Amino acid sequence: MVAKNQDNKYCSLTALQNESDVEQFFVLPLLADLGYSPDYLETKAAIQPAMIGKGKQKKRYFPDYVAHLRKSKDRPVLVIDAKHPNAPVAEGVEDAQLYASVIRRHLLPPKPDQYCIGVNGHQVLVRHYDSATPTHALQFVDFVDGNPRFEGLKADLSREALAASLSKTTATELFPFRKVAPNELPSIFETCHRKIWKAEKRSPASAFYEFAKIMFIKIDEDRRLRERLADHQGATSAPEGFVPREVVHFAAHWISEMEEDTENPLNTILFAKLTEWLEEQIERKEKKRIFDKGEGIKLAPSTIKEVVKLLEHLDLGAVDEDLNGRMFETFLTATMRGKALGQFFTPRSVVKFMVMLARLRATRTYMDTVLDGCCGTGGFLIEAMVDMGDRVLGNAGLTATERNRLLRQLRTEALWGIDAGSDPPVARVARLNMHLHRDGGSRIYQADALDKQLRAEPGLPLHTRLEIDELRSSLTGDKAKRFSVILTNPPFSMTYERKNPAELAILKDYKLFLDAKGQPRTSLKSSVMFLERYWDLLEDGGRLLTVMDDSVLNTLTNGPFRQFILNHFVIKAVISLPKNTFVKAQGSVSTSGLYLRKKTDVGEPQPTIFMAICGNVGHSDSGKERPHLNELPEILESYSEFEETGKLSSEPSPKAFLVGDLGTGNPTLRLDARFFNPRYFATLNLLDKTSAERDWKVVPLKSLLISGPDALTGGATPLGASYPDEGPKFIRVQNVRPNALVWNQEDDPCIGTETHNTLLKRSQLREGDMVYTITGTYGIAAVVPTGFGEANINQHSVRIRVNTDEVIPEYLAAFLNSSLCRPQVDRAVTGSSRLALDYEAIRQLRVSLPPKREDQASVVSEVKERLSQATALRSEASVIEAEIAEVLS
Repeated sequence: MVAKNQDNKYCSLTALQNESDVEQFFVLPLLADLGYSPDYLETKAAIQPAMIGKGKQKKRYFPDYVAHLRKSKDRPVLVIDAKHPNAPVAEGVEDAQLYASVIRRHLLPPKPDQYCIGVNGHQVLVRHYDSATPTHALQFVDFVDGNPRFEGLKADLSREALAASLSKTTATELFPFRKVAPNELPSIFETCHRKIWKAEKRSPASAFYEFAKIMFIKIDEDRRLRERLADHQGATSAPEGFVPREVVHFAAHWISEMEEDTENPLNTILFAKLTEWLEEQIERKEKKRIFDKGEGIKLAPSTIKEVVKLLEHLDLGAVDEDLNGRMFETFLTATMRGKALGQFFTPRSVVKFMVMLARLRATRTYMDTVLDGCCGTGGFLIEAMVDMGDRVLGNAGLTATERNRLLRQLRTEALWGIDAGSDPPVARVARLNMHLHRDGGSRIYQADALDKQLRAEPGLPLHTRLEIDELRSSLTGDKAKRFSVILTNPPFSMTYERKNPAELAILKDYKLFLDAKGQPRTSLKSSVMFLERYWDLLEDGGRLLTVMDDSVLNTLTNGPFRQFILNHFVIKAVISLPKNTFVKAQGSVSTSGLYLRKKTDVGEPQPTIFMAICGNVGHSDSGKERPHLNELPEILESYSEFEETGKLSSEPSPKAFLVGDLGTGNPTLRLDARFFNPRYFATLNLLDKTSAERDWKVVPLKSLLISGPDALTGGATPLGASYPDEGPKFIRVQNVRPNALVWNQEDDPCIGTETHNTLLKRSQLREGDMVYTITGTYGIAAVVPTGFGEANINQHSVRIRVNTDEVIPEYLAAFLNSSLCRPQVDRAVTGSSRLALDYEAIRQLRVSLPPKREDQASVVSEVKERLSQATALRSEASVIEAEIAEVLS
């Protein structure tokens, strides 16, 4: 042992009286000399402990220091155990080696070598983590510049030397990593989803949820990859579209390397780290639960690896802002179908339009609070967050502190979502979506928003019950929270029924449950219930923007609910949406965007209403994106003009018009925009004008019918008798063409069956009757020709029996198929998913009629001639197309 008065380059040996002295006066200066400044060090306070040893000898241990090659502290190379000057160093080295072996299992490639150092001041002992032979053994006095042992230590263990060594052993290999084009994503996501579904035999919803977990990792890893590239020496020399292979962790090669230490590493390492971080956020009440505690990816490792192979070369962390906003929607629409997609999906163009229509506010003194009570994956909330966030970031009058405060308020308190879906847990999917969009999911709850008492069903997990309790305490009671804006697309087809005890308990809290006589209804549609529920949850003057099925706005049976709207809200806007709006979800429901404001006083009058008819929301009938056809931006511009000036500068058109009186010619108080379409009134004016010029009459259709109730009947009208076994023809919508009834034996596979003849109620046709279709391509008329024989029509058609003394049936059919009639028929259509005709409105159709039968016959003759010419031209075109095909072949 050396004399106590000796010094080295760091300190005097007499200064080392305890372990703390060894750390402060010897270890830290030595590490700094080796290139490990505090930025590259983990100390006791930050080091994660580990269980080391075996059996009964196991103990909880952490070293005094861990030195890293990078500031990101993900490349540990030195593990240092400092001891009291009188303690042996070998024990510290052994503990450090055991600790290094544990942490090494979780290191991401490339894995550097670790060296373990024991030091007590008198002696320094160094071993490779996997060797019992010391690589260096120095005494206190050796630590002076020029000493061969000290110079050797520096040459081997300095940060520069170990970084160079790692670089040599992991020569850079290039990994293709490219930006992805938006049009590529749907097919890629669909292929991934199909691979999961096929390999695991899961339901589409279950496969979607597991795929969402993988996407969660992928997007997070691609963002982290940017940090690794900034730290990697070879990154700058990689050509465009490539990165060093070693820095990519979401990749099949990384999985294969890590499988040596752990099975299914994407789950046990990457997903586990993400969920561990989320758990910390949940503990601090900064986030709601996205995954169950301890939940993993419930897919076979081989399936996960196959999905990773499909995604690994795509850079999803560097997509442009617009694509990032559509990422989850693209992922969703590529992986879900039909009703499964319908519970999540509102087209982004519609969502964006409704958010812009709401004119959300986010200022220094006021911020809107937004709710979606059936939030699905959170599309409305995310668009609201983006819109309000842009307003904050674009406000040059805010200080940085004010801006950060407002953004935090926006993401933690201003956005509220509720969804009852449990397969998959939709509220959690929404939280995941919000997380990928910089969060805002701390106020999303899994609950039934229609339950005014927000009851927690028995058997729910504890965390779900606690969330419902939290929501109940916020939304009920004397100090219940009320919202300034609700943006939503409620389910249309769901009903709550009186016969179901649990649903009856919910229905009893609704005023709309009772009819005009005070009697309870058999059931209520959820879309109607949400009208009352949202009225409860809005503050006075609050705005409700909702997608609504048109049956609520136009059918006779829903009249009481329209009266509820008028009694409780001011209608600001009604925008009719095209029937293909929800085609991606395989929906063909007729819907409207409804903008209401909660009345501040029950006597508040209804002002002028902005209405519009949108013909396209940015996609084709098959669902293909066609953003240049989207008419909603133009409608939004017109609405903004109306809000600012109270009028429209352009002439009224179906795209935008104003309605000042809901009652004119509106006996059932319809609220749908199609009823008020200016084209209807323009058509009537044109009808009057052209009829006057020709000296023709304009008469209501009912004046041309035979007398009695049998003159106009639908296919659902009972006849009171069944037909003989051989049965007459059965006419469906597709058999009715403009001015022609086309039927073949193979069109009617049900002839002679009991179902066809007795169980279905149909209306019988006979020669000279007219058939008028009311669904699909409604407004198509044809006359039953001579010699056709008896026939029946289904419930989607109307039979019209005319007084032939007044009108030739073929003339009336030609008029009903004309552009002078179609706007009138549009106005008579009611319903949403199942369209129907208002029979009284059909009876009131105005018909332009030549008084003389010979003039009617002349029109019929000309129509037949033109139809014959059209048929000939189609045949000629078919021949030419066949000739072209022959030439090309």
